[in-house]
Amino acid sequence: MPEAGAILSQIGHFRIEKKLARGGFGDVYRALNTRDSRTVALKLLEHDLTDPVVMEAEKIGTALQTHLCQIEPRVVKVYDSGDLDGYFFVEMDYVNGRDLAKLLAREGPFDPGRAAVITAELCVALASAHSFPLEVEGRQLRAICHGDIKPNNVLLEENDQLHVVDFGTAKGLTLTRRQTTNSIGSVEYFSPERLRTGQVDEMSDLWAAAVMLFELIEGHRPFDAPTPERLEQSIQSGANPERFSTLGVPGLSDVLRKALHRDPSCRYQSAKELEADLRRFLAAEETEASKLPADESREVRVSLSPSWGTETRRTGEPAPTVRTEPSPATVITDSSTVRTEPAVSPVPTRRRKYGRAMAIIARPRNWVLTIVGLFALIGLLEASSCPGAMDLKKRAAAREIAAKDVWTEFQGVRNSSFLGVTPWIAGYSVRSVILEDCTATTDDFRTGDNPKLQKADWVRCEANTRNWLTWMRVDSEVTAVHAYSLAHVNRISGQYHKAIENYQLAARSKKWPDPYLGMGRVYFYGLRDVEQGRKALEEAENRGFTLGRREQAQIADGYRLRAIREHKSAEDLEGENKKAQLEKARDDFDSAIEHYFPIVGWGDVVANLRDCERRRREIEDELDKLDEESGGWRWPW
Repeated sequence: MPEAGAILSQIGHFRIEKKLARGGFGDVYRALNTRDSRTVALKLLEHDLTDPVVMEAEKIGTALQTHLCQIEPRVVKVYDSGDLDGYFFVEMDYVNGRDLAKLLAREGPFDPGRAAVITAELCVALASAHSFPLEVEGRQLRAICHGDIKPNNVLLEENDQLHVVDFGTAKGLTLTRRQTTNSIGSVEYFSPERLRTGQVDEMSDLWAAAVMLFELIEGHRPFDAPTPERLEQSIQSGANPERFSTLGVPGLSDVLRKALHRDPSCRYQSAKELEADLRRFLAAEETEASKLPADESREVRVSLSPSWGTETRRTGEPAPTVRTEPSPATVITDSSTVRTEPAVSPVPTRRRKYGRAMAIIARPRNWVLTIVGLFALIGLLEASSCPGAMDLKKRAAAREIAAKDVWTEFQGVRNSSFLGVTPWIAGYSVRSVILEDCTATTDDFRTGDNPKLQKADWVRCEANTRNWLTWMRVDSEVTAVHAYSLAHVNRISGQYHKAIENYQLAARSKKWPDPYLGMGRVYFYGLRDVEQGRKALEEAENRGFTLGRREQAQIADGYRLRAIREHKSAEDLEGENKKAQLEKARDDFDSAIEHYFPIVGWGDVVANLRDCERRRREIEDELDKLDEESGGWRWPW
């Protein structure tokens, strides 16, 4: 396998010619397949350095793309895939073009018509994917969701022929499941419901396509924020629609309003629907979106403001009151003649105000009755929300409501409460559901020999605890669980330093071992810092956790992965520096072997142990060669 740090030139029967793109989890190269002299696009993911969750997603997505490209020409063709020289490779058709992100950066915003054509063509590809029945590993699929639609994953040839690439996050929907979990993707293009639940369906792809259409026209995305947390809040809460008018193309503005509606039921329900409305716009016909009632179409609140936090008035709000002079009155007389008379001047404001006040003071019974009536009305309004709160409390206490749905229902109770009193009826039952779900997820991670929790599990816990804290701002236990859940989301997303910060925050808020177990995984597998990883496990042990085979394997993995990195970096060194680096790698392989031996037979230990022994022999051979070149001699031990 080629060493890291070296310029790739050959992988198996592929001769590397040029790097085309750097993805979030792999690189794409232009390469020559020497077996048939064919120029191809070659995607490579290195086994040793790729998260197993990502690798599994890539393999699933590649399998789906391999089938889909056979019936949809807009999906880049896959020729072959598999394992080769320590990499998982995907051999694809080479498209001589640029992705939309690069075109946007080079050329600036697109003409609205061109952007609409591109998005319509994308919808054709999505429609094929969303209606593609397929059997994979005994499962009957009814549809394929791409899961990561964005400008980087759409290529254009010079004639604007469109190609969809990178199905590494694609998922198949079965006949019985309307949604699936996807733990990987680009948050900037996530729909509000995907952020809340982590679930993906056809609507997720349509939302992302609409965000991309907006971005092509305006040069920036409709939702933006300085931090990931603020970005998610912006997407879920919506923003302002006024500046849609700056597009200068009302028909397309209406399409975007509908496509980016916060409520999924108010959006286009299929790729074919969105494509059809884009075609109507291109044909200068009235779009279906344009027929929406004004209040419904304006409910979408997407901000095109380039600055974050600018306050603007919502469309549909009444304009501010403006005082005007009285206009002449028109009078029709009996003789059918029309004459204009000056309007009667209004009574001065001061006189009217004091006159009313004096009348109320003079009649105290009136204002007493008014106040009593007002309180009675408020009480009736608040009481009307009690049945919903009582029902939610009952179902939450009986655990008859899923954790993924509990906050949505609680929010409904909050919205129906006039004074904000009735939510307290169900509040702590809802809190118990949220915390029990987070506890179960934490227990799975803590006790599982090989925890394979999806990002969606942690996304759900993070979202529920974050939402709870918007209502109950002071809750130390939920604060700790929220920081802990967010840290896991950061970890799986590759935001390792952010994960450490949130694990530490969780550890400060509550005395428990779990944040340190999470930190250990980040240090061993993400940051390759074995010493810090061992310290984290020691702290978990100090807080009552009993270390087992899983933690022993993590320590061994940490040494092995660091040794692999050290071995690779030695490729760029010479002489004594290279020798010292090789010896460091050898020592780390020795430490890994030492920690693997006591747990042989558990998990992947046997395979990893053999890998360490093989790599250690390679290092010994390299050290012998260095000594021969320098004219020296090494002791044979």
